[in-house]
Amino acid sequence: MNILILGSQGFLGSQLTAALLPLRELAVSQYYRGQLNGSPFPHPIGSHIFLDELMERTQPKVIINCLVVKPIPGKENLNLREMYSINSELPHQLSSIAAAYGARVIHISTDAVFSGHHGSYDEDSLPDPKDDYGNSKFLGELHYDHTLTIRCSIIGRHQTRPQFIDWIIDNKGPLFGYANYVFSPITSDFLIQVIIDNFLDQFAHHGILHLGSHAISKFDLITFITAQVNNDIELIRTETPNIDRSLKSLFALRKLGIAVPNIYQMIINNLRITSEE
Repeated sequence: MNILILGSQGFLGSQLTAALLPLRELAVSQYYRGQLNGSPFPHPIGSHIFLDELMERTQPKVIINCLVVKPIPGKENLNLREMYSINSELPHQLSSIAAAYGARVIHISTDAVFSGHHGSYDEDSLPDPKDDYGNSKFLGELHYDHTLTIRCSIIGRHQTRPQFIDWIIDNKGPLFGYANYVFSPITSDFLIQVIIDNFLDQFAHHGILHLGSHAISKFDLITFITAQVNNDIELIRTETPNIDRSLKSLFALRKLGIAVPNIYQMIINNLRITSEE
């Protein structure tokens, strides 16, 4: 079966690619920043012929969209036009052409589609994003029979682009821990395994799906991670901001049989996997 991964060298895409390539029944094509399978691709992303040529060359049965443009803390030169083009417009263009080719689309969204005013959001909760990033991701969500949009908050490690856990491990302190910023993170390796087990051969579900661990504050999460990696740094508890973007994953459990482990188990497993790489 042919698989196309968009954003194949990013945080999630690179790990997903590494997990799929050894599977003999799959032929994995990788697109990242103007290159298809390591060779220059002749059409820029967003051009009218980009997706047509990409589909013709790869003939995928499943497309996994890991492309995202998001703010980088400390950098203010964000191109909003690019953000809305990649996060909002491209997913729908991808969905349209996938339907024409008889392909399915797995699209990764975010808990940032919610403001965080009350938390415990399920698939029927009305998104109310607070910023351009959340709004752009909300506008890009797919609700068709041949598409699956997974809302989640992913944490993990990355060899070349440090992520949340890398930041905690490498930081010399002090660290600020938000005691009232609550979310439901999952690790990248857990999400990848869910995709492999449930959504490659056929869709067990279509539309929107929430995947989240139990609700936890960023302060408590950082406290746990620093203890696991023996990083004895100063952690400063801060009471603001007040945000609760926790996600309910009851549909995943009751309808699909996907049991989301608690975040402590996921982090321990993620640290073990990355230490073996």
